[in-house]
Amino acid sequence: MNVHAEDLFKEMLAALCSALFTARNALKDRAIPFLRGLPAFLKNGAGLRRLLPHFRGKEDGGEQPSSPAVPAGAEETDGEDALFYEKIRVLLPAIGSYKGSTLQHVRKLAGKKGFPDLRSYYGYLEGNSEELRWLKKNLTLTGTRFFRGPDWPAFKAECLSAFSGAESLRVWCAGCSSGKEAYSLLLALSDGIPVKNIRLLATDYSEDMLSLTRKAVYGLWYLPEIPKVYRNKTVLCPPGSFPRRESFFDPVKPCFTFTKDLRERIRTRRLDLLTDPYPSGIDILLCRNVIKFFSPETIPEVQKKLAASLAEGGLLFLSADDGNEKELIRDPEILGLERIGDLPVYRKKRPARSQGIR
Repeated sequence: MNVHAEDLFKEMLAALCSALFTARNALKDRAIPFLRGLPAFLKNGAGLRRLLPHFRGKEDGGEQPSSPAVPAGAEETDGEDALFYEKIRVLLPAIGSYKGSTLQHVRKLAGKKGFPDLRSYYGYLEGNSEELRWLKKNLTLTGTRFFRGPDWPAFKAECLSAFSGAESLRVWCAGCSSGKEAYSLLLALSDGIPVKNIRLLATDYSEDMLSLTRKAVYGLWYLPEIPKVYRNKTVLCPPGSFPRRESFFDPVKPCFTFTKDLRERIRTRRLDLLTDPYPSGIDILLCRNVIKFFSPETIPEVQKKLAASLAEGGLLFLSADDGNEKELIRDPEILGLERIGDLPVYRKKRPARSQGIR
């Protein structure tokens, strides 16, 4: 198969996979939960009685459904869960640093593990360091996309304007998740900077996400997220390369990876943005859709350390979702940063040179 035919085959297969993936998600998110709950609903006569008035209407004499009564003992359960939520926070002090670490969210995570309340989940957490790590990892979301958001073209232009011709470029992708944004950044920079001159560090709290970044194998349905100009840097993988085993069909899922010269430029490291030391002398720092998961009390300290990790003239790429669109970083001047137009991008100021008296 020649190069043109292979590219055409890859594009057609990617389009088909993308359509199937979209249909699968729609089915999973809506139809399947409805169908699973339907037998129990039909079996429950009270459920049907609540539904009938909606179809009969007032003109048929049907009564409008009233608000469901609070189940007996619900208030006591909430109070007990609040007590054990505070005890869980003692076991995992960092839990208060995450915006998503509400009682309801922790209760939901406990339910996923089969625990009916936080009292029983607390008993399971005590002395269980592995489960504490799982809980902390799941306080934030790991979803990401290639070239996520509309700001990539302008950010790429800023990077190439500032660093074109650089013989060595230190790049850091903080909170890299499965590596899609790290590879997006590498592809964008490759437009004007030789890949061999780029050293990209991808960090995340989760070892699972770092493993996916190192493997760099992605379902072919994600290929349309990558602009066509970069798709010649992707390679179809042989059957059986898909990294996750979520279902019987995973071993035969079509997938792709990136060319060897790109994969060799990325190294990974586990790094907790709340507790671990940050790298320094960074020229380009990408930390998008990460800060928004931290509590308001934690965000300023994280932003301060991100700014300190930049070299003079370095660029920090955030997301419009990481704060108020007009003020992603409060008082950036104090941190030695200046915002570039309306972009979610900040530049580390170069210190003013004092002029001596002649």
